[in-house]
Amino acid sequence: MALKVLIADPNYLSGKGLQCMIAEIPGLAFAGICKNYAELELAVINHEFDVVVMDHLSADFGMDAVRMVRQEKPKCGILAITDMPRKRSFSEAVEAGVNSYVLRECEREEIVDAIQAAHKGEKFYCGKIVNEVMQSVDEIQIGAEISCDGIKLSAREAEIIRYVAEGLTNKEIADLLFLSSHTVTTHRKNIMAKLGVNNTAGLVMFAIKNGIVSPNHFLFSTN
Repeated sequence: MALKVLIADPNYLSGKGLQCMIAEIPGLAFAGICKNYAELELAVINHEFDVVVMDHLSADFGMDAVRMVRQEKPKCGILAITDMPRKRSFSEAVEAGVNSYVLRECEREEIVDAIQAAHKGEKFYCGKIVNEVMQSVDEIQIGAEISCDGIKLSAREAEIIRYVAEGLTNKEIADLLFLSSHTVTTHRKNIMAKLGVNNTAGLVMFAIKNGIVSPNHFLFSTN
């Protein structure tokens, strides 16, 4: 069954472009366009859809629109497609319930991957956004050549990042997830390679920046 995709974008050209793209992709179905918060709220109440593609930076929607969709349709995937967000806007969006985040300039294939990831509840971020958000963190080493290739995290990978950020050892994580320590170690190496980080501090900062763990978790640490 095709994924029903609702578009929330006040811009005629970008909204129409997304509609045409969705119509061309097997497995995706166009579920309508909303040009402002009121139209989106009506669509959430009266219609069923699997993913909403939203420009939450637009004054016609804002972060409240993300929270409303997440509250009313908790199983719905939310993909943000905007211009380059400020670090705070990106973090707030992820915290509010955005699953995936790409830029308007991203290629069609990446947008499709992000839609599908959002439907599965996975994290999918444009590489340029991740670099912009984390470039001020010394522990994180991003390659000199920045591309728009997506950084996609499975639910299992996000879970492991969260446990690493909370200070658990590989053995403790393995016991919690009923895995071998070797499997957790392999996951951890793959995650670090995928994110372009080279130490645990980088994973911790990534987890905080992207809402995988709350920064409040570390406020009372005595280490």
